[in-house]
Amino acid sequence: METSVEKIEKYPKHKSSTQEALGRLVKNKTAMLGFFVLVIMVLSCLFANVICPQGYDAQSITERFTAPGKLPGLQYIFGTDNLGRSMLARILYGGRYSILIGIGAATVGMVGGVLLGLIAAYYGGRVDNIVMRILDVFNAIPSLLMAIVVSSLFGGTVFNCIMAVGIAAIPANARTARGPALAIMNQDYIEAAKSIDASNFRIMLRHVLPNISSVLIVRYAMGIGFAILTTSGLSFLGLGVKPPTPEWGAMLSGARQYMAQSPYLIIIPGLAIALIVLATNLFGDGLRDALDPKLKY
Repeated sequence: METSVEKIEKYPKHKSSTQEALGRLVKNKTAMLGFFVLVIMVLSCLFANVICPQGYDAQSITERFTAPGKLPGLQYIFGTDNLGRSMLARILYGGRYSILIGIGAATVGMVGGVLLGLIAAYYGGRVDNIVMRILDVFNAIPSLLMAIVVSSLFGGTVFNCIMAVGIAAIPANARTARGPALAIMNQDYIEAAKSIDASNFRIMLRHVLPNISSVLIVRYAMGIGFAILTTSGLSFLGLGVKPPTPEWGAMLSGARQYMAQSPYLIIIPGLAIALIVLATNLFGDGLRDALDPKLKY
């Protein structure tokens, strides 16, 4: 005869919400595909000095406009540009700047947006109206146009690109944070925290923010791809990172005049941008599905 302990052990162990979400994410094949592509691209860029030890600025005039696969060696697998520089090296080193700017801009936009969204939702009333009407004005301006304005005012350095793209993303992120925050402001645990005289900052940070974190995580993951795409657009217009720094958008801009004779100079950076944005969106979609409580059962 089975004891009560043996009967209990037959039942599956309870999993936390984080474990359940992680399990659903792992089972999502498209999300995992996007995740592995991101990992491979990030690691390749981080170890660019190992893969291409000659650097991104080593020139060989005799090997200008060499098509992919025409020269021996891994560093020339993507051919050379108009100055005989390795396209693979420039893609990998340029990916460092593009990914850095993408992560930095997404972080700036998320921090600023969450701060404004929480303030508007927590205080409500006049504060909510003032904050949201100001954000409506900025939200009426296309994000790329706003990034162009900010970048034109402060110049095209890596830091300025991060700030330009990040500031442009604040209005949308503020709305993303405000909506879920409003839905939980009347919950019992919020009232309990107020009743013991917890500070407004503590309530927003310890009680409101964790309960809307799933929405913000998804927004942040997908915002990285959008920031990379926007940064590439700025560099293509000459307002982003300046040559000879190898940034993907700047590489596209510099290769325009050679696209007829050497189309791979346009195709390779364009594919790199498209691939990382697609991988980010696939992973972000899978993360959204995994964190959605409606899909739990």
